[in-house]
Amino acid sequence: MIQFQTEFIETALHAGILLLQYGAQTQDVEESISKLLKICNIKDYTVVILPYTIILNVNIDDKTVTKIKRAPKQEVNFSIITEIHRITNQIELNPKEIKKALIRLKHIHLLHLNYPPILKIVASALACAFISQLIESSLIVFLITFIASSSGMVVRIMLSNNQVNPFLVVIITSFVTTLISSFFVKLFYVSHVPISSAVLMLVPGVPLINAFEDMLKAHYTNAISRGIRGILISLGIALGMMSAISIVGI
Repeated sequence: MIQFQTEFIETALHAGILLLQYGAQTQDVEESISKLLKICNIKDYTVVILPYTIILNVNIDDKTVTKIKRAPKQEVNFSIITEIHRITNQIELNPKEIKKALIRLKHIHLLHLNYPPILKIVASALACAFISQLIESSLIVFLITFIASSSGMVVRIMLSNNQVNPFLVVIITSFVTTLISSFFVKLFYVSHVPISSAVLMLVPGVPLINAFEDMLKAHYTNAISRGIRGILISLGIALGMMSAISIVGI
């Protein structure tokens, strides 16, 4: 029984670190770990969630087990978050399937719950292009924004796949995107709307929203960390845009 509980603790910690890694709120991570531990009838535990690390202390039969795990990176993948919640709810509703569910949780990162790169490129470019139409309804503005944003997304995916520093990825992507949009804006004598619209796919919406939510729920350390990360990404976008605009001369 103790061996099974230890395995369950490892799995709960693994699920928590995946939630933290892929963009879940701190409160959501804590509640998911707590739910899994309670399913296994573990009531005496302490969970400490830091920006990149989870510390889990559990007391089982007068023995203390402490587990520490660190997230290797932070990115956004709501498909994995949704799948973890689905498996957790399945365990809660049907405890007999607990062993199968634990195996799925352990190997969830192998399920390839990612959108194809081409879909990411087209979807983000279309989103930026349609937003540009809210500011100025023009076919040429739409096309410039789409071309610049899709080109920037290609660069972003290539750099990310080569394990380049995330902040450097933002700066380079912002630079390439703005360079292309600025060139076409100057070439066709249109407004500057494509320049600002094309880089919207880089805006750190999830980190900033999570920072606000964590602040409201008294997870101040994580809120400050995520807020600073969002600010640094925003500064990276601005730096890339300024460099490209100064080169083109707009």
